[in-house]
Amino acid sequence: MLRNTAAVLVLAFALRAQSTEPPSVKVGVIDWRRAIMTTQEGLRRASALQSQFEPRRAQVDGKRAELEALQDRLRRGEAVLDESARQKIGRDIERGSRLLDRMVEDLNLDLQDEQSNLARELGTKMNGVIERFIARHGYAVILDVSKVDAPATWAAASVDVTADIVKAYDLAHSAAAR
Repeated sequence: MLRNTAAVLVLAFALRAQSTEPPSVKVGVIDWRRAIMTTQEGLRRASALQSQFEPRRAQVDGKRAELEALQDRLRRGEAVLDESARQKIGRDIERGSRLLDRMVEDLNLDLQDEQSNLARELGTKMNGVIERFIARHGYAVILDVSKVDAPATWAAASVDVTADIVKAYDLAHSAAAR
């Protein structure tokens, strides 16, 4: 019996090898960045990150409003202010502009760092989900189409597995998030 089974398997492999049809290869694409940020955890963490930086944004907006008020005061008082008062307001505007630029740059750098840390942390989890997804659904390759600096990639919408992988991620990590 075992010999017969082995003979049937050898015959099946031999016939498959002689087949002129190439083996089917299942290929998918994913917008990896969008996938990370549209998971339940990604949405929740991005919202928390925005809330964390909201006070600093308010400070920037306040500083911007101060500068606009100074500029408006300088414009309105140009005819009535003496030279020293105009120069003082001009210096205050210049100092405030430099401070605002630094505040905005620091805010943007800190926000980018936190977003990178978040993407790295969620990305590690996402990569594990993608590996299991590939194995479970028989994909040979899944291409990341989110990279801006990568060569152009086109694919039919039917091979985009981003939504399926987001669902798999949410299933795999929903219990851990609670």
